[in-house]
Amino acid sequence: MSRVRSPNYPSSGLPEAIERIKKVHDAQQHLSEPRNVVAQHMGYGGLNGSALKSLSSLLKFGLLSDVGNGDLKVSERALSILFAESSLEKSKAIYAAAIDPQRFSEIHDRWEGGNPSDESLRNYLVRRQFSTKAIDSVIKNYRATFELVSQDIKPANQVEVQAVGGEDEIFENEEELGEVNKGDIQTLEVSNSTGMKISFLGTSIQLNGSIGTQKDVKKAVDAISALGALLPE
Repeated sequence: MSRVRSPNYPSSGLPEAIERIKKVHDAQQHLSEPRNVVAQHMGYGGLNGSALKSLSSLLKFGLLSDVGNGDLKVSERALSILFAESSLEKSKAIYAAAIDPQRFSEIHDRWEGGNPSDESLRNYLVRRQFSTKAIDSVIKNYRATFELVSQDIKPANQVEVQAVGGEDEIFENEEELGEVNKGDIQTLEVSNSTGMKISFLGTSIQLNGSIGTQKDVKKAVDAISALGALLPE
């Protein structure tokens, strides 16, 4: 009897993958190493089945870069998570990593960033030819990944400002934001869970992305209202 094979998916959630890439960076820094050496950095004895699955997960999340000839190095995305210069940089990198695996991105898009029940996920995965043996693992890893994303997302009425030569600050409302010296602001961005980005560029507000739900409309309106306090009359 032939074995039922599921579509490719990460064998771990993003939090576990981040812990593994940290071990890799601690051992090899910015250098590239052969796959078997990278596996050893993660604590494996060699390229066994478990090691190959872990390497595959790090590649799917974009935490490892394949530099050719079988060598791997810590990616720029991983550095943005491990050594971010701002919380905004880290948030962007975590979100990008979470939606990079094709199967996770498909689930995320199907429910528009929402939180489907286990039963809904099971039905969805069965219809997409996942084996019953793999489904529990997919659900567990998907939930761990997007729980990390949700922990990293700021409420809609909070805006992060990166000031030139200064520390990141969080402003709770338009009044506080309006007190900021516009000349001190280098960048200011608000992102929602679907990737909509609203940026203050110093003299204008720029919108990138799409709005798919009524909830996202409210987030966009709140963000534009807050940023509008920085524009000329």
